Amino acid sequence: MFWLVQRVVRKDHPSGDPSPLAPVRSAAACFDRMFGCEYMGSSEFELGEVSSAYQRMNGLDLQVRPVEITRGNVTCTVYFVAADDPKAYTGCKTWDFDDVTSFDQAIAEFRLWFSQRYLSSLEQSNFEYYFADKFPDYWGDDRTTCVWWSLRDNIAWTLRDNIAQELLRAFKPDPSWIAPEGAERSAAT
Repeated sequence: MFWLVQRVVRKDHPSGDPSPLAPVRSAAACFDRMFGCEYMGSSEFELGEVSSAYQRMNGLDLQVRPVEITRGNVTCTVYFVAADDPKAYTGCKTWDFDDVTSFDQAIAEFRLWFSQRYLSSLEQSNFEYYFADKFPDYWGDDRTTCVWWSLRDNIAWTLRDNIAQELLRAFKPDPSWIAPEGAERSAAT
């Protein structure tokens, strides 16, 4: 688990409300209005993985679960967004190559992954810097990542409850935000 971790930023909205002003054409467009995926540098992120992962997340009964996580001398609440359904983890394997079958087991796998000195992912997640609130000097003030999404594992996480709630809304948008088939759509979508 946690091999293909996508860094995600929240898009700023002048009103503070990221919900669409006019109906959009799809649930995925709601996610795109609220969040943006950072450039990750590997082709896996550019060949439909995000779209496929979104479709899987959109079809699940998602929930937010706050969990205290410790790394070194730092303990923070991490807010996970995932489903407590064995089907959500089909194909996900533990470090011992057993099948992951529950939200609790996915969090246990996260703890193992996050306990490593160097996080093993295809591209750097940089989560450890945000978690410890200590950043390399060369980063400057560019610290916009607010969500990490393990694309093949149907689980996302953040360090802020309000972002977790927005993420839940982005993965499972209000049906009124989506234009009926054939209806005229907003130019902003």
